Amino acid sequence: MDQLTDEELLIQYQKGNKQACGMLYNRYKRILLAYFYNNTQSHSTSQDLLQITFEKLIKYSNRSQKIERFKPWIFTIARNVFIDAFKSKNKRQENSLEHWDDQKISVKNHQSQSLKSDKHALLAQAMKKLSPEKRELISMVKLNGMRYQEAALVLETTESNIKVKVFRIMQELKSIIHQINHV
Repeated sequence: MDQLTDEELLIQYQKGNKQACGMLYNRYKRILLAYFYNNTQSHSTSQDLLQITFEKLIKYSNRSQKIERFKPWIFTIARNVFIDAFKSKNKRQENSLEHWDDQKISVKNHQSQSLKSDKHALLAQAMKKLSPEKRELISMVKLNGMRYQEAALVLETTESNIKVKVFRIMQELKSIIHQINHV
């Protein structure tokens, strides 16, 4: 069963093979946790969002529609889970996006002591300076290895638009890193 594609595993799960869902979870746990962590800077929140994502996978996978491409589909679910969590957090605490970012940064500062290398610390510091939308896109494409075409499906735009955005964000990151190194 390890040789099956993600789409084939989903079909197996839809037919009642619960082990197939476990295999999908094992394949996507790490990259989805990384995606959530890069956007929340919180391990516990990332774990919660991962759990919700797979609950939604279970809920929505039983529909009669065939899922053509699993990775963009699961990332769309994950993105919607993140957006929903962010909205509910704002409603509960009446916080602005900037205030939530400040909370994430303070958590990140505490956790940055455990980063293994200066490069990771520098990248983390530079990533904090990006807007949440830019962090999300870089997290998908550069940190989690999603192809441009898959990111375009998740973000409902064109592949060329994603390429341009990623290029510009990478240029911005290089500039931020340069500024940090020369302060």
